[in-house]
Amino acid sequence: MGLAAWIVEKLRGWSDCGGSVERAFTLDAILTIVSTYWFTGTIGSSMRFYRENRLRPNQFAPGERVLPPLGVAAFPRDTMPPRAWVERVFDVTRWTDMPRGGHFGAMEAPDLLSEEIRAFFRPLRKERKEQSRPPSLTSRETPAAWSLRRTSARRSP
Repeated sequence: MGLAAWIVEKLRGWSDCGGSVERAFTLDAILTIVSTYWFTGTIGSSMRFYRENRLRPNQFAPGERVLPPLGVAAFPRDTMPPRAWVERVFDVTRWTDMPRGGHFGAMEAPDLLSEEIRAFFRPLRKERKEQSRPPSLTSRETPAAWSLRRTSARRSP
């Protein structure tokens, strides 16, 4: 009972539910979360990330940057560092202030988050596809067929 109360308290406090947990999560989802932690005995290890980040927060040297592109879906009821701080260290290529959701945004607004993830990757996929297209690939030929054709040509006497 204690575990269930603790989890529901977190769901209530960290979500965009307006004080009513069942507005953001179905009873089945809540029971699934509680059961998963209870039957696997993993509630303690699930908190480790939060504890370690409190004890040793990420610290970057002046001018240090993380180079891979970063997309941020900032849910209104989640804690976020200021955008300027994030942009100082990360290559933020997309920042979206989401219209609803909290710490559990993937459960609260899966439709919004999935579309945001797609929108982030769309230009990256297009860019990569253009860079990796084999030069002699015909419009009707798949990359696998092109590779097989080239391999066969090298083996031919």
